[in-house]
Amino acid sequence: EYSRALNFGTVTTSSDDKLLPMYQGQDVAYRALLVRGNDAGPYGAYNIQFEIPRVREDSAPEVVFTKGIPAGLALSFRAMIDLSAATDGARFGNIRTQFQN
Repeated sequence: EYSRALNFGTVTTSSDDKLLPMYQGQDVAYRALLVRGNDAGPYGAYNIQFEIPRVREDSAPEVVFTKGIPAGLALSFRAMIDLSAATDGARFGNIRTQFQN
C-alpha cells in the first residue's frame, strides 16, 4: 500500500529487506477515486457515493494501528480538474445518492 501511496513506486527486494525509495520524482500519479457512504445520504438512511475522476495523493501516509486488525494507511487526496472530461460539468465528477427504494 505504501507503494501505491508514494506514486506507485518500485519496491526492490534483497535477502532480508524490501526497499521503497521515498522520493518518486516530480511527476505526480493521478487516479480516480470512489468514496461510498452506507446509510449516510442526505435523504435519510440511503446510500451516497462521490465519483471523482482525477485525484492525487496529498499528504504523507500515516500508519493507523487498531488493536486486533492489520495496520492501515490514512491517506489524503486532492481533487484535480479532469480536462479530458466529456463536459464541463463532469470535470470534478459526481455525487450520486439514493433517495428511495
